[in-house]
Amino acid sequence: MSESLTTHKKGMLILSITLIISTLLPWASLRTIFGTVSVTGVEGDGIFILILGGIMSLLTFFSNRLATRKASSLVIGILCGLITVIDFASVSRLVGESTSYVQVTHGFGLYLAILCSAGLIILGIVKDKEILARNVNHIETPISSNISVGSSISCPSCGATSTSTSMYCAECGATLTKE
Repeated sequence: MSESLTTHKKGMLILSITLIISTLLPWASLRTIFGTVSVTGVEGDGIFILILGGIMSLLTFFSNRLATRKASSLVIGILCGLITVIDFASVSRLVGESTSYVQVTHGFGLYLAILCSAGLIILGIVKDKEILARNVNHIETPISSNISVGSSISCPSCGATSTSTSMYCAECGATLTKE
C-alpha cells in the first residue's frame, strides 16, 4: 500500500526531475564571429547533478519514510548547490575575460540547476503541512478505551511501529487503523 503524494512529496519530485532536465540544457555559451557553441551540464560536472537528481527522484517516489526523503533532499540539494555554484563561478570568470570577438554567457540550464538545488534544500528543511495537520487532528481525537496504553500498532503503509494511541504514522503520516 503506497502513501499518497503529498504536496511536499510532489514538490520534491518536481524539483528532482527539473534538476535532471537542467543538465540537458545549456550551462554556458561561447559566441564568436564564427558562430555560437553551447555547453550542456552533462558535458562537465553536470553529470553528477544528473545522477544525484535521478537518485533524489527515485528516493522521493519509492521511499515511504518522510525522514529519509527530507534528509536526502537536504544532502542532495547541498551537493548539487555546491557543484552548480562552482560551475557558475567558473563561467563567471570566463565572462569577465570576454572580448568583442569572443563572448561567454551563462546558460539557462545552470540558473535552473541552482534554483532546483535551493528548492531541494528548502524542502529538506521545512515541515510538511499536511502531516502536521494530521498530527493536530491526533491531539484532538479521544483515545479509544479498548486499546491498552503499552501496546503498539504497525503502519499499513510503511510498516513503522507507532504507539496504540496514535491516529497517524509518525514516519509517513498514513492513517492508522485500530481493530
